[in-house]
Amino acid sequence: MRSQRIVSLVFVAVCVFAPLVAVADLPVIYVDSTATGANDGSSWADAYVSLQDALAATSGEGELVEIRVAQGTYRPDESSRPPRGRPLMFLLPSGTVLRGGYAGLAAADADARDVSLYPTVLKPVEGDSVLPKYVIAARETGPGTTLDGVIVSEGDVGMEIVDANVVILNCGFEGNDEYGIFCWLHGSNISLSDCYFAHHAECAADVFSSQATFSNCLFEHNQGHLACAIESMGGTLVAVDCTFRANEGGVVYGFGTADLLRCEFVDNSIGGDEALDWSGTATVRQCRFESNTGGEIGAALRLSGDATVADCEFTGNAGSPKVRTSGNVATVTRCSFVGNTNEGGSSRLIESRAALTRISHCLFTGNSGGPFTSGTIQGIRIGATLEVSNCTFADNRAQSNAIGGYWENVSLTQCILQDVPNLFDDSLPYPENIAVTYSNIEGGYPGPGNIDVEPEFVRPGYWADPNDLDVEVGSDDPQAVWVMGDYHLQSQAGHWDRDAETWVFDDVTSPCIDAGDPNGFLGQEPFPNGGYVNMGAYGGTQEASRSYLGKPVCENQLAGDINGDCIVDQTDLDILLSHWLMDSTEVANIPPVIRIVSPIDGAELTYPDPIELRVETSDLDGYIWEVSYRLEASTDTGSEGYHVVGDSGFEDWKISLAWSKIHLDAPHTITATAVDNRGVETTSAPITVTFHP
Repeated sequence: MRSQRIVSLVFVAVCVFAPLVAVADLPVIYVDSTATGANDGSSWADAYVSLQDALAATSGEGELVEIRVAQGTYRPDESSRPPRGRPLMFLLPSGTVLRGGYAGLAAADADARDVSLYPTVLKPVEGDSVLPKYVIAARETGPGTTLDGVIVSEGDVGMEIVDANVVILNCGFEGNDEYGIFCWLHGSNISLSDCYFAHHAECAADVFSSQATFSNCLFEHNQGHLACAIESMGGTLVAVDCTFRANEGGVVYGFGTADLLRCEFVDNSIGGDEALDWSGTATVRQCRFESNTGGEIGAALRLSGDATVADCEFTGNAGSPKVRTSGNVATVTRCSFVGNTNEGGSSRLIESRAALTRISHCLFTGNSGGPFTSGTIQGIRIGATLEVSNCTFADNRAQSNAIGGYWENVSLTQCILQDVPNLFDDSLPYPENIAVTYSNIEGGYPGPGNIDVEPEFVRPGYWADPNDLDVEVGSDDPQAVWVMGDYHLQSQAGHWDRDAETWVFDDVTSPCIDAGDPNGFLGQEPFPNGGYVNMGAYGGTQEASRSYLGKPVCENQLAGDINGDCIVDQTDLDILLSHWLMDSTEVANIPPVIRIVSPIDGAELTYPDPIELRVETSDLDGYIWEVSYRLEASTDTGSEGYHVVGDSGFEDWKISLAWSKIHLDAPHTITATAVDNRGVETTSAPITVTFHP
């Protein structure tokens, strides 16, 4: 574990990690529609019966106050105070924490809280109105403003957000005629966690020129055209662990910067739109696209700008293509395309207009197309370059070639292609600029290191009778359905079994093991790896099948035993000399990705209590070497900053510390910077926190 390095003006608190919560001992106002006491909000017995009265009791000038609302339904026109005009909505004051889901006086323990068991429902004014009905709004609110544990429904717009900082937790937005959330004007910063959005006719969340973060949110049964779940026009969109299910129309749409992590798009009917349609810089990681249906021009992803798609699954989707890219550089890596169809159109899975497209460590199997055959990977931009490495193409149906279109330069290396009628479209304009090396191609193809042998997959998939999946019928049966197999390579030294999460020893060893470019990069192949990279989708990854060298796997690794045969000999020296003075930096480096997950944006913190800093990081082609945090505060004399380096010995580079000099009640900005193993840095989007005594 690397030692923790702290720069001056910072001291580490010697204590356990302190949870980040709102400032303790806030004044509390109680609301319960069944209360019969003094109705002054001082206790549950004397609670306000109207939420509007409770909101009016706050100063509205940034005072930190908590409003606890018991179960029941509340409308903005219900008030004991005669309004000067018909109140159109609830207005959330700056600094107010509004929490629903309390049992209230209807239970033995009024403070019991369960947002599902004791629902607090906010609805608009009753009756017809010539103006749009907004249920609740946050306007020009500062950090700490929070909406927690309520259901917002039946408005034209559920919640309006205007130039505001607001945190929304455990809330439901359902059945609003147009939008669940409508965020407009510039500069809003909204964070939503553990929320659900359902049954909206236009868009569940419409955000303009703002920073929006959605964590563990559910979007289902929403309708719309370009975007029925999230529309983000400018600014930054972050979605983590969100599920988009059974929506109709385009699901997520917008422009600016987007980062999606571990999201699921399932059973959406996208028509001629896309599950994700984004213009600008986009990163899509560890996401699953399954059983979505689209038209002949729809797609799972349409990314118009520099884009990275990594560790994603595209399974059982209907429509073409599955990924459409443009911009300068498009990277698709460690993705699987399995059992997708487009019976009425073409068979392309990736369609690119990018100047440079890199596709690596991807699996294409069990996909089928219609009468308009084309390449699995199709180039649309004249003069573009395609680089394909360590991919497996196997058992796809109605695909005339693996690569087609207008590519000017094509390189394909360390790939396995089986049951592919043609490697390239005959119409590629520059056949002299095609390079195919160290690949296993059924039917053969000229080039250094190319072979034509049985790849010995662990368990190939097959086309089956839809009425009996145990009956194999062949790919020429139009009614056949795809049964997925396992396309790891067999090895007597062991292949990785994802389900069992262990190494399984086979009776044979694939000839594609150690058959990659002798000077290629091993990446993260486990020991013993023979000193040479494998062909196919798992070559160069942690799931690469191990090299069998005629003896059991070594119990201990010797320094200098490069190939893993349990002895240091001439073979190891030959491998070393063949790589002598090679520079790994010759390969283009993908920058790391980093996002601050603790504290949350807009957090109100207690000084001098220690705070916990934690990030989520990834590096597609290496590993994170260092993470540093920086806190800055703007003062009358300028910007003051403090710096601390995280510790890789802790999960998520977590560190608990206290800064020695803080400006109380003033906003501070925290950023985190990740440095990968090749020295490339990425700085996170900033978050804002405020310290209070």
